[in-house]
Amino acid sequence: MLEEAKNYPLLVDADENVMSFPPVINGELTAVTEKTRNIFVDVTGTDELAVGQALTIIVTTLADMGGKIYSVRTGNQLTPNLAPSKIPVKLNYVNSLLGLSLKKSALKRLLAKMGLGYNGKNAIIPAYRVDMIHPIDVVEDIAIAYGYENFEPVLPTISTIGEESKSEVFYRHVSEIMAGLGFLETSTFHLASYSDIKTKMNHKISYVEIANSVSSEYYILRPWLLPLQIKILAENKTREFPHRIFEIGTIFLPDAGEETKILERKSIAVAIADKASDFTKIKQVLDVIMSALRVKYSMAESDHPSFIPGRAASVLINGKKAGYIGELSPAVLSNWQLETPVCCMELDLDAIRAIAQKQG
Repeated sequence: MLEEAKNYPLLVDADENVMSFPPVINGELTAVTEKTRNIFVDVTGTDELAVGQALTIIVTTLADMGGKIYSVRTGNQLTPNLAPSKIPVKLNYVNSLLGLSLKKSALKRLLAKMGLGYNGKNAIIPAYRVDMIHPIDVVEDIAIAYGYENFEPVLPTISTIGEESKSEVFYRHVSEIMAGLGFLETSTFHLASYSDIKTKMNHKISYVEIANSVSSEYYILRPWLLPLQIKILAENKTREFPHRIFEIGTIFLPDAGEETKILERKSIAVAIADKASDFTKIKQVLDVIMSALRVKYSMAESDHPSFIPGRAASVLINGKKAGYIGELSPAVLSNWQLETPVCCMELDLDAIRAIAQKQG
């Protein structure tokens, strides 16, 4: 705390006796025993507001136990400062939020039950109630004093009806299609490692890096789902084949045009590990998905570095790239220590959803 300080705090009494050298050590002069009747309280910190609030809570707690508070003046500052604060409270604001019809007299009575005062315009807040910051905090105390059990449930007078998000309905529909094809759904973390995302996939993809990550390995927001599916296959390569898995999840892409500089998209990754895995098998899955969603697509030859040349393609919707499909290259399989052929694909679900929902 004092590493870069030029001056160091030292508390002494009127007789020049050292009372405390905060935050290093307190003096023997202020040691507390069972016979101690007078206590000097000092609170050390780098945030003056937080220090003052902590001091107020401590001394008012001691006062509640029968102690008497004395203040210390340093220059023009008096500590602890136990002057109450004020928070404006409008009666119609309270009643509209709580659904009540309180009068000022009732409001004053309820605030008094919570240890707060009321002068007709403002709630008077004791210094130790450092949790009271906004008028809504006062409303909460009024609700507690009124008694939650005394509120009568009332249907809100709004003209809308809650329903499940259309996007979530769509994603669940896709998940049900995959389950019907005999695939198991997986769920992986948003954070991934550089090795999994780029090195092992032989792919130079752009990504978003987490600043000050607590992990030296997992510090990348996943820019695609496929590597994490391949990792699951690698971790289960001793299990009985075939392995048929998929994941629907969010990917994160660098985008200077976004307010957060990050574009979030929903994606689906599908992988099949089996000795008979090939491009035809994963394309059959693609055909079923697109047919079930009534979305037309085309394919164009791709030189994606993760796939075998000539056995990879870009998936196009209305002429725009919406994913890729193919057989993993021997180099990528070797990077993951996989001995079984893997065919896989990843699709931009948001792009597919936009077309599917237009068609009803």
